[in-house]
Amino acid sequence: MRKVSLLSVLFMICSLAVLAQEKSKGKNRTGFKAGANYFAQRIEEDGEYSYSDFRPGFTIGIFREIWLGERFIFQPELAYNRMGGEKNQTVVKLDYLSLPLLLKMQLNRLGLSAGPQFSLLLSGKSKSEFGMEEDVEDSYSSADFGGIVGVEYSLGSAKSFLIGARYQFSLNDVQKDAAAGESIRNTGVQLTVGFRF
Repeated sequence: MRKVSLLSVLFMICSLAVLAQEKSKGKNRTGFKAGANYFAQRIEEDGEYSYSDFRPGFTIGIFREIWLGERFIFQPELAYNRMGGEKNQTVVKLDYLSLPLLLKMQLNRLGLSAGPQFSLLLSGKSKSEFGMEEDVEDSYSSADFGGIVGVEYSLGSAKSFLIGARYQFSLNDVQKDAAAGESIRNTGVQLTVGFRF
């Protein structure tokens, strides 16, 4: 099921890229980025919300900028993301393959972006205060549908170097077989540096 979903999303990205390519003005660029994730889990129980502690993770990925006009860019990406959180001295590490589909408004060196993100769970582990590690992949949904809002600044004479910050959030419950009134959602901040050519 995961492979079918991934292929469907990749097909959609390719179709949009071809359509956008026809409207672009030859400024399209490819790049890569890497950085740190600071994620927590928003936990709902019987209408009450709480957050786990934020935990550091990392991200690495590639992206393509496809110009749609003077100021707007369609930016599909493929990235590895580590999310999760810590609560009651138990650390949860969730590894995802993420496919953001962003629309970016470019204002000279400043870029403002927003869009959906589809993530496939690659692995899930929890580690207790006693150092015991447990595989918890079966306790989590295989997909995380979310959203991204972010800002990015370009450096250098060719605007090739990038620094960026994003807020990411889940739109669905990432917990499998949750009881009524219970849910867990990933939420966090991402700080990256990158290069485009």
